[in-house]
Amino acid sequence: MHLAHVPLINSTQPLGETLPPLKEGNLGLRLLLLPSEQAESYLGRSQALAEARIDFCLNCQNDDIPLKIDPFLCHHPETFYFLIQPDSVPTVWQPPTTDSTQLTTGLIIAPADELAAIMGQAIGLDPDHYWRIAPVPGTLSVLHYPSTDHPPILQALNWA
Repeated sequence: MHLAHVPLINSTQPLGETLPPLKEGNLGLRLLLLPSEQAESYLGRSQALAEARIDFCLNCQNDDIPLKIDPFLCHHPETFYFLIQPDSVPTVWQPPTTDSTQLTTGLIIAPADELAAIMGQAIGLDPDHYWRIAPVPGTLSVLHYPSTDHPPILQALNWA
């Protein structure tokens, strides 16, 4: 079987959308995945994140980053913020095990290779092929877990 490298999925900004629409309704868990490389510049210019309700943020960066994203978080005062070690992303992040009656949105800021592993696992890639999904610094990817009965949906990859 031959696999390809996927550079971009579902770029809907030309249609005026701030985030890609969810394919399976406004329920479950939506993850906004932002590579930590150049995260500060993306957070400062992103209309999509300024307008989105973000319920929690997992930040997998070094100790000086909380100061850098404080201006972003002040637009989201009710966001739960967690600073975790970069090597703990696979153990901290686990797919949902229960269904939700509403949409919960989380922002995960982590190294691109960790985000590729989250997306690769969600869509069923073999770990040897996670590199084929390459989050680009300065872009956002969106992963939606509509319910425990529905497989996760990669809504967008490298959405600028």
